[in-house]
Amino acid sequence: MIGLLLFIGIWGNIDNIMLLPPEYRGGENVILFISLGYLIDMATGINYVIVLTSKYYRYDTYFMVIVLTVTIASNYILIPLYGITGSAIATAITISFYNVLRWLFLYFKFKMQPYDFNTIKLILIGAIAFLPTYFIPTLNNMIIDLMVRSSAIGGLFILLILKLEAAPELNAKIRKNLIRFSIKL
Repeated sequence: MIGLLLFIGIWGNIDNIMLLPPEYRGGENVILFISLGYLIDMATGINYVIVLTSKYYRYDTYFMVIVLTVTIASNYILIPLYGITGSAIATAITISFYNVLRWLFLYFKFKMQPYDFNTIKLILIGAIAFLPTYFIPTLNNMIIDLMVRSSAIGGLFILLILKLEAAPELNAKIRKNLIRFSIKL
Protein backbone atom coordinates (compact mmCIF):
# COMPACT_ATOMS: atom_id res chain seq x y z
CA MET A 1 0.00 0.00 0.00
CA ILE A 2 2.77 2.43 0.90
CA GLY A 3 4.71 1.43 -2.21
CA LEU A 4 1.66 2.08 -4.37
CA LEU A 5 1.15 5.51 -2.81
CA LEU A 6 4.82 6.38 -3.37
CA PHE A 7 4.64 5.15 -6.95
CA ILE A 8 1.58 7.21 -7.89
CA GLY A 9 2.95 10.18 -5.93
CA ILE A 10 6.25 10.11 -7.81
CA TRP A 11 4.66 9.48 -11.19
CA GLY A 12 2.02 12.15 -10.61
CA ASN A 13 4.80 14.66 -9.90
CA ILE A 14 7.28 13.44 -12.50
CA ASP A 15 7.42 16.82 -14.27
CA ASN A 16 8.32 18.49 -10.97
CA ILE A 17 10.93 15.88 -10.12
CA MET A 18 12.67 15.54 -13.49
CA LEU A 19 14.54 18.79 -13.87
CA LEU A 20 16.58 17.73 -16.87
CA PRO A 21 17.16 19.40 -20.23
CA PRO A 22 14.80 18.33 -23.05
CA GLU A 23 17.34 15.93 -24.58
CA TYR A 24 17.13 13.79 -21.41
CA ARG A 25 13.32 13.66 -21.18
CA GLY A 26 13.39 9.89 -21.83
CA GLY A 27 14.57 9.51 -18.25
CA GLU A 28 10.95 9.72 -17.13
CA ASN A 29 10.27 6.35 -18.72
CA VAL A 30 13.25 4.87 -16.92
CA ILE A 31 11.75 5.95 -13.60
CA LEU A 32 8.37 4.54 -14.63
CA PHE A 33 9.62 1.07 -15.53
CA ILE A 34 12.09 0.71 -12.66
CA SER A 35 9.38 1.86 -10.23
CA LEU A 36 6.87 -0.62 -11.68
CA GLY A 37 9.38 -3.44 -11.27
CA TYR A 38 10.02 -2.58 -7.64
CA LEU A 39 6.32 -2.06 -6.99
CA ILE A 40 5.77 -5.64 -8.12
CA ASP A 41 8.69 -6.68 -5.91
CA MET A 42 6.99 -5.04 -2.91
CA ALA A 43 3.62 -6.50 -3.80
CA THR A 44 4.93 -10.06 -3.79
CA GLY A 45 5.92 -9.69 -0.17
CA ILE A 46 8.59 -11.70 1.52
CA ASN A 47 8.54 -14.65 -0.85
CA TYR A 48 12.33 -14.51 -1.07
CA VAL A 49 12.73 -15.07 2.68
CA ILE A 50 10.14 -17.83 2.77
CA VAL A 51 11.81 -19.77 -0.05
CA LEU A 52 15.30 -19.34 1.43
CA THR A 53 14.29 -20.40 4.93
CA SER A 54 12.31 -23.43 3.79
CA LYS A 55 13.60 -26.91 3.00
CA TYR A 56 13.31 -25.92 -0.68
CA TYR A 57 16.00 -23.22 -0.45
CA ARG A 58 18.00 -24.86 -3.26
CA TYR A 59 15.27 -23.99 -5.74
CA ASP A 60 16.24 -20.35 -5.47
CA THR A 61 19.51 -21.21 -7.22
CA TYR A 62 17.54 -22.60 -10.17
CA PHE A 63 15.39 -19.49 -10.16
CA MET A 64 18.53 -17.34 -10.29
CA VAL A 65 19.82 -19.20 -13.34
CA ILE A 66 16.46 -18.74 -15.09
CA VAL A 67 16.36 -15.06 -14.12
CA LEU A 68 19.94 -14.55 -15.33
CA THR A 69 18.87 -15.96 -18.70
CA VAL A 70 15.83 -13.65 -18.80
CA THR A 71 18.03 -10.69 -17.84
CA ILE A 72 20.56 -11.31 -20.59
CA ALA A 73 17.90 -12.00 -23.23
CA SER A 74 15.71 -9.02 -22.35
CA ASN A 75 18.68 -6.63 -22.27
CA TYR A 76 20.02 -8.04 -25.53
CA ILE A 77 16.66 -7.48 -27.25
CA LEU A 78 15.43 -4.26 -25.63
CA ILE A 79 18.54 -2.08 -25.32
CA PRO A 80 19.17 -1.89 -29.10
CA LEU A 81 15.49 -1.08 -29.65
CA TYR A 82 14.88 1.48 -26.89
CA GLY A 83 18.25 2.45 -25.43
CA ILE A 84 18.22 3.34 -21.74
CA THR A 85 14.45 2.89 -21.61
CA GLY A 86 14.96 -0.62 -22.97
CA SER A 87 17.35 -1.32 -20.12
CA ALA A 88 14.73 -0.10 -17.65
CA ILE A 89 12.05 -2.28 -19.28
CA ALA A 90 14.42 -5.27 -19.14
CA THR A 91 15.07 -4.60 -15.46
CA ALA A 92 11.33 -4.38 -14.74
CA ILE A 93 10.75 -7.63 -16.63
CA THR A 94 13.54 -9.34 -14.69
CA ILE A 95 12.34 -8.15 -11.28
CA SER A 96 8.75 -9.03 -12.09
CA PHE A 97 9.61 -12.44 -13.55
CA TYR A 98 11.76 -13.37 -10.55
CA ASN A 99 9.04 -12.42 -8.09
CA VAL A 100 6.24 -14.10 -10.03
CA LEU A 101 8.37 -17.24 -10.29
CA ARG A 102 8.90 -17.37 -6.52
CA TRP A 103 5.23 -16.50 -5.89
CA LEU A 104 4.11 -19.39 -8.11
CA PHE A 105 6.54 -21.70 -6.34
CA LEU A 106 5.11 -20.74 -2.94
CA TYR A 107 1.59 -21.11 -4.23
CA PHE A 108 2.12 -24.62 -5.58
CA LYS A 109 4.48 -25.94 -2.87
CA PHE A 110 2.97 -24.34 0.24
CA LYS A 111 -0.50 -23.27 -0.94
CA MET A 112 0.35 -19.75 0.24
CA GLN A 113 -1.54 -16.88 -1.36
CA PRO A 114 -0.97 -13.35 0.00
CA TYR A 115 -3.62 -11.72 -2.18
CA ASP A 116 -7.32 -11.24 -1.62
CA PHE A 117 -10.07 -8.90 -2.77
CA ASN A 118 -8.42 -6.03 -0.89
CA THR A 119 -5.49 -6.28 -3.31
CA ILE A 120 -7.81 -5.51 -6.21
CA LYS A 121 -9.29 -2.65 -4.19
CA LEU A 122 -5.82 -1.21 -3.63
CA ILE A 123 -4.99 -1.31 -7.33
CA LEU A 124 -8.26 0.45 -8.18
CA ILE A 125 -7.73 3.00 -5.40
CA GLY A 126 -4.25 3.74 -6.75
CA ALA A 127 -5.62 4.28 -10.26
CA ILE A 128 -8.43 6.52 -9.01
CA ALA A 129 -6.11 8.53 -6.75
CA PHE A 130 -3.78 9.10 -9.70
CA LEU A 131 -6.53 10.51 -11.94
CA PRO A 132 -6.60 14.05 -10.49
CA THR A 133 -3.11 14.65 -11.86
CA TYR A 134 -4.61 14.71 -15.36
CA PHE A 135 -7.14 17.38 -14.40
CA ILE A 136 -4.95 19.66 -12.29
CA PRO A 137 -3.45 22.30 -14.56
CA THR A 138 0.30 22.73 -14.38
CA LEU A 139 1.04 25.58 -12.00
CA ASN A 140 3.86 28.05 -12.63
CA ASN A 141 5.50 27.48 -9.25
CA MET A 142 7.03 24.01 -9.11
CA ILE A 143 6.84 23.76 -5.30
CA ILE A 144 3.17 24.75 -5.17
CA ASP A 145 2.39 22.39 -8.07
CA LEU A 146 4.15 19.55 -6.25
CA MET A 147 2.23 20.29 -3.04
CA VAL A 148 -1.15 20.51 -4.80
CA ARG A 149 -0.65 17.29 -6.77
CA SER A 150 0.75 15.39 -3.79
CA SER A 151 -2.10 16.57 -1.56
CA ALA A 152 -4.71 15.55 -4.13
CA ILE A 153 -3.14 12.13 -4.66
CA GLY A 154 -2.44 11.44 -0.98
CA GLY A 155 -5.75 12.78 0.29
CA LEU A 156 -7.84 10.84 -2.22
CA PHE A 157 -5.77 7.69 -1.66
CA ILE A 158 -6.20 7.77 2.13
CA LEU A 159 -9.88 8.70 1.89
CA LEU A 160 -10.58 5.78 -0.46
CA ILE A 161 -8.55 3.38 1.71
CA LEU A 162 -10.71 4.37 4.68
CA LYS A 163 -14.04 4.34 2.87
CA LEU A 164 -13.49 1.08 0.98
CA GLU A 165 -11.87 -0.72 3.94
CA ALA A 166 -8.99 -1.83 1.73
CA ALA A 167 -6.54 -2.07 4.65
CA PRO A 168 -8.49 -3.02 7.79
CA GLU A 169 -5.50 -2.86 10.17
CA LEU A 170 -4.45 0.55 8.92
CA ASN A 171 -8.03 1.80 8.93
CA ALA A 172 -8.34 1.00 12.63
CA LYS A 173 -5.13 2.90 13.45
CA ILE A 174 -6.05 5.92 11.33
CA ARG A 175 -9.54 6.13 12.79
CA LYS A 176 -8.13 5.86 16.30
CA ASN A 177 -5.84 8.82 15.62
CA LEU A 178 -8.57 10.85 13.90
CA ILE A 179 -10.85 10.45 16.92
CA ARG A 180 -8.23 12.35 18.95
CA PHE A 181 -8.99 15.35 16.74
CA SER A 182 -12.78 14.76 16.82
CA ILE A 183 -12.81 13.69 13.16
CA LYS A 184 -15.04 10.75 12.22
CA LEU A 185 -14.72 8.87 8.96
